[in-house]
Amino acid sequence: MIPRVKQYDSVISQLHYKETVKYDAFKIFVQMFAAIAGGSIWLRLEMTQAPPRSYAHLTDALVFLLMVVCVASVVDSFRSWWDYREKLSRLDKTVPRPRFPAGLMECIMSGAMLLATWAFVELNPFRL
Repeated sequence: MIPRVKQYDSVISQLHYKETVKYDAFKIFVQMFAAIAGGSIWLRLEMTQAPPRSYAHLTDALVFLLMVVCVASVVDSFRSWWDYREKLSRLDKTVPRPRFPAGLMECIMSGAMLLATWAFVELNPFRL
């Protein structure tokens, strides 16, 4: 049987890891979104003729795919964090079970990614 202290340490380290994963996913979204949006604007400004429609579809698909992957990563990280927090509260009765507003930041990050994706699709430089 695994000692209680080892279980506690394992759960604590997983909680810390899950905290960093969601922020890393958001950071990757911001960096990749900026690269796609900036590259699209730069390429559109450099073009002397109207861009093919496939450019708009491709960039929309890239941003949408990026958003889906990053939101899924944030949501899965939160779900996993919640499970580990439940385990921690069972191991240590002084640690309260997770409840609202836990997950508020994840909702805000996911909403920001959805909003940025919608704004890009509406204002795609290849459609202007």
